[in-house]
Amino acid sequence: MQYRCYFKGFYFLFLFLIVVILISACSKNFKSSKQNSDKPIEKKEPIELNWIGHWQNEGKKGDLVREIARKFEFENPDIKVNLKFPQDIFKDSINFNEPIYNAHLVKSQKSDWDIIRIDDMADCLAVYLNDKEWASKYLVDLSSYPEIKNNHFSDLLERYDFKSKWNNILPGVALDGSNAVLWYNQALAKKLVSRLNSST
Repeated sequence: MQYRCYFKGFYFLFLFLIVVILISACSKNFKSSKQNSDKPIEKKEPIELNWIGHWQNEGKKGDLVREIARKFEFENPDIKVNLKFPQDIFKDSINFNEPIYNAHLVKSQKSDWDIIRIDDMADCLAVYLNDKEWASKYLVDLSSYPEIKNNHFSDLLERYDFKSKWNNILPGVALDGSNAVLWYNQALAKKLVSRLNSST
C-alpha cells in the first residue's frame, strides 16, 4: 500500500515536471516569436531591368523574346524585367529613327534603357557617332567566351565585312545569319552581379 502511494506521488510529480517544462518551453517560444514579429521584415526593392526587345509581330521569334524575359524573372525573383518593343514605345513618332536614337543612348552617361537592340545598324551608328571604332569601345567582346564563340560558324567570324563592321569583336550572338547585338547599362550590370554574388 505504501509502495502504491509513493508510485502515485512519483507519477504526479513526473506529470507536474513535464507540464512545467512544456509551459516554460512554450513561453520561451512565444517570447522569441513575439520579438521576431516586432522586427520589420526587410524587403529588398526589386531591381528593374528595362529592355527594348524586337520581333514583336514575328510569331515564334516574338514569343521567344517574351519567354526569355519570363524565364529570367523566374530564375531571378528580385529582378523585374520591363520588356517593351519599339512599336510600343515610338508608335506616335512618325519621324523616329532607331539608329539615331541608339547612337544617343550609346553616348549618354545615363539612359532609361538597360538593354537595347542594335541589329545590323553598325554602319549607321559609326556615322552618327562619328567613330568607326565605336563597337570595340562600347560593346562587350563575346569571343572570349568559348561557349558562345564555338557555337558560331568560324567562317562568319573570319569574314572581312563582319570583322570590319564590328572592329574585330564578336558583339552578340549571330542568329539566322544576323549579328544582332545587345547593349547594356554597366552600372546596372555591376548591381546585378553584386546582388547575385551576395545571394550565393
